[in-house]
Amino acid sequence: MNPRQRRGAVLILLAAVGAVVVFVSISSYVADIRSQVGPLVTVLEVNADVPAFQPVTADAVNERDVPERWVPDGALRDVAALDGMVAVNDLEPGALLQTSMLRPPPEVADEQRELAIMVDAETGVAGKVGPGDRVDVYATFAGDDTPEGQEPPSAEIIVTDALVVDVGVQTTQIADEGPGGAAQDMVIPITFALPVSDSLVLAYAESHATNVRLGLKAPGSTHEIVEAERVYRRFEPGDPAGLGAVEGALRSALEDLEAAVQQAEERQQEIEEERSTADEEQEEAAP
Repeated sequence: MNPRQRRGAVLILLAAVGAVVVFVSISSYVADIRSQVGPLVTVLEVNADVPAFQPVTADAVNERDVPERWVPDGALRDVAALDGMVAVNDLEPGALLQTSMLRPPPEVADEQRELAIMVDAETGVAGKVGPGDRVDVYATFAGDDTPEGQEPPSAEIIVTDALVVDVGVQTTQIADEGPGGAAQDMVIPITFALPVSDSLVLAYAESHATNVRLGLKAPGSTHEIVEAERVYRRFEPGDPAGLGAVEGALRSALEDLEAAVQQAEERQQEIEEERSTADEEQEEAAP
């Protein structure tokens, strides 16, 4: 072997040793990363927009490998779980599918309608209401305390024995802008199966009521709420409190004046009776 051949052999040997060193270094780095993030698992990722209550098909998702430690609870890992399911809310590309995002298709009777409203997460639900529960729906109305208005503030049970078919995912809702700027409320979409008449009442209350709350009924409860128990008013229409502060004060002053006049008339009658009695006594005493 001449000197040129020996140099070539040495270079080939050095290149091979370098490749082995690089391979070992990369393998060690990859193993270190894997030991930190843990094993990979396959999850389902949405790849297209899916409107609420529309079927989520296999074409609308991709399989994606994600470190198990970063997979959220309830993440779906098999496309078979999509069979016969629809989206609870609008789904956007990039979202990891979870069991809470899917539900069976709505099943309502012919005379019913499925209607969803936003309910305050704390005062309206408080984590106790779920699909299959029966609830009474409460609504509060501000009324009108001005002299022109006669409707008092009230709290009413607007719908009784409503069937909850779904409880959505808590979200943030931008409230009306006030002096301090826009406020954010935590709300949850609650879906009911209702007769048409009750669905209209519920839709009206969501738009016009000050607040809407749910009253959870005991399982199997047959208690019926009578009409007199369904409405509470701070005062009845026509009461002085409902006529406005000025007119109410005038009404009160008029009542006080009438009482004073009646007392004066009674006192005047007593004086006349005493005078008549005195005159009679004088006549009897006269010779």
